Amino acid sequence: MNEFNFRAPVKEDAKFIYELAQPFKPYIGTSPLYTYLLVSTHFSQSSVVVEDKETKQIIGFISGYIVPNRDEKTLFLWEIGVREGFHGNGLYVRMVHHLLNRLNPIWVDATASPSNDSSVKRLVVISKDINSPLSTSVLFEKKSFGKTAHEDEVLYRIGPITKQIKSKEYSLFIETNDRI
Repeated sequence: MNEFNFRAPVKEDAKFIYELAQPFKPYIGTSPLYTYLLVSTHFSQSSVVVEDKETKQIIGFISGYIVPNRDEKTLFLWEIGVREGFHGNGLYVRMVHHLLNRLNPIWVDATASPSNDSSVKRLVVISKDINSPLSTSVLFEKKSFGKTAHEDEVLYRIGPITKQIKSKEYSLFIETNDRI
């Protein structure tokens, strides 16, 4: 079984995060490398990378930030990706747990297009896993994206989170027994 290291990204990780995100277009990976340089420097404390301990290869990441001008601390999960071949290790959930323990937010926000079934399922799993309510609302209507073909972008809001979460070192299964 693989062992993993969860840590804040550093500038040198940006190109690997960028490359990891490319196969997941249009859901993530549409930003230029410069964006990942900013994530790895300006937003490193609210982001996480996962390394395979043996190979030191980055196999997963979450880019996130603390939403400004909110009365209660809100972590926004911007992009989340796990390299093909490493799904089924519960890395998505474990990365979120890592950030929750590091940042201790009251709320976790993320957006997903309605057709992005895997992201929606994972957000439901996170909500259940940390025993916090999940609500949804349209954050950006498709018309906000101009003439580009884009669905509504739905905001998934988890919280309030009432307790600190301890990382779980096991694979997590969603109700249909599909690994995430």
